[in-house]
Amino acid sequence: MSWVLFAFLPPFLWTMNNVIDQMLARDLFHRSAFSFLIISGALTLPTAIVMAVAYPQVFDIPWETVMLLFVGGLFGFAGAWPYVMAIQNDDAASAVPILQTVPVFVYLMGFFLLGETLNAVKLAGGGLVVAGAMVFAWNPDTRKLHARTLILMLISALIWAAYGVWIRYWTQDLHWMVVMFWIYVAWVIFGAVGLASVREIRNDARLILKSGKFLSVLLPLLMLQQVMLCLADLATAKAMSIAPTAVQVSLFNGLQPVIIMILCGIFYRFRPDVFEPIRMGSRLYYRLVCVAVMFVGMVLLLT
Repeated sequence: MSWVLFAFLPPFLWTMNNVIDQMLARDLFHRSAFSFLIISGALTLPTAIVMAVAYPQVFDIPWETVMLLFVGGLFGFAGAWPYVMAIQNDDAASAVPILQTVPVFVYLMGFFLLGETLNAVKLAGGGLVVAGAMVFAWNPDTRKLHARTLILMLISALIWAAYGVWIRYWTQDLHWMVVMFWIYVAWVIFGAVGLASVREIRNDARLILKSGKFLSVLLPLLMLQQVMLCLADLATAKAMSIAPTAVQVSLFNGLQPVIIMILCGIFYRFRPDVFEPIRMGSRLYYRLVCVAVMFVGMVLLLT
């Protein structure tokens, strides 16, 4: 099977997760983004159990390392908070492309914290990515900047950049299943504590149970998301192992803004109350130009 298919799968699966996030955030958790994170965190327990059964070596690490993995897992949790807040009020097709700035923050962290060098080409690439993301938040039809979405997604990108660097650090010495298992355990514990200690979150959980959507909607979609995330990780590893270069695989992530616009347009047919349609006009053309600018920036940044 061609490496191109394996390289395309991760951005597609990640984007499907964004679509599901928007459905849940607006349908079941429109009152509180924090409730979404707490309850979904607690519901990662089945995935953690499956991983422990499939790879019992997850327990063969020192408790000091476990505690460090716990702390890092909460970074991923924190990065999701502004992201969920953004897609509660703005379409994922407007918010998710701003996450293309994550590699820029990774390079900046390497420069300021690790003393890595940045040449003129990488600086130009990073500038194009950031500029494209910021202009993407501009609506030419209304002549308004989606400032709240831009700020929230940039905060999320910064935190997730640190989280991604942290995961890469630990997966150099530990199996990825070990790292992800303890991240999920941290989420489960944080979720359980949140449910036990915050009345508003318990009330949100009761409302979902009374609506009958816990077993029919919430749990199946959360389980689907976790399966897709695992498949995305496996596809990335496979693509990296058979592709000519790792850079070519990474560049496929630049397709995510286009994929999210298409998927949101498709899902609008089924949930017009949740998603925005694809409308031909200046805003669409404007977005496509911004996507092209960000993609060129990614090429320069990764070469």
